[in-house]
Amino acid sequence: MQPWTEPIIEDIFTDFSVSSIFDVDIKKLQEESYDMEKIVPNQTRSNIGGYQSDIFYAEDFYHFGESLRDMFPEYCKLKDIVLEYSTDVLQKLRVVNNHYVGDVAWWVNKNIYQSYNQIHNHGRADLIGIFYTKSPKDSSSLVVTRNDGSSYTKLYRENLTMGYSQLLRYPPEEGRFYLFPGHLWHYVLPQEVDEDRISTSYNMYVKSL
Repeated sequence: MQPWTEPIIEDIFTDFSVSSIFDVDIKKLQEESYDMEKIVPNQTRSNIGGYQSDIFYAEDFYHFGESLRDMFPEYCKLKDIVLEYSTDVLQKLRVVNNHYVGDVAWWVNKNIYQSYNQIHNHGRADLIGIFYTKSPKDSSSLVVTRNDGSSYTKLYRENLTMGYSQLLRYPPEEGRFYLFPGHLWHYVLPQEVDEDRISTSYNMYVKSL
């Protein structure tokens, strides 16, 4: 007879990952991606060796003064879907009550052969989203890493049977959108195929109803 009662086991301080395929016009988004690269200067933030656009904000105007909805209509439609979807997910998860995703900033990343995104987080964003616009076979994965105290111990390393690991890899899939809590650190491995991998990143902020 064991000298203890039956253990009560529960997860604590868990994060979440949600993904869905969006019904959008991928070909038009790809066309707008290459048009954007011709118009919008490359910014060096996390993307090393590839292209990273300027950051676009919710008011939908770029600093040239022209409406983003005129310049990149498909990307603006996608942004609207991202906002609606993320609000719906929050309500389903019951992460917060009486809130919605009200503000968003977004930008486009292009990874060419051997380019990558160094490890980073998204500052004070409540949620981060990643949408895959173009992803050839065998494109590099998104890697999300634990950044709490557990990363210093051996308790959770590769213990996938309990759902824990220090790293989680998400292979890119055209048309798929991923949603994470904003504090998670992540990076993109070097692109191993000689074709472009294009994604869009989102910083989202929760507001009270």
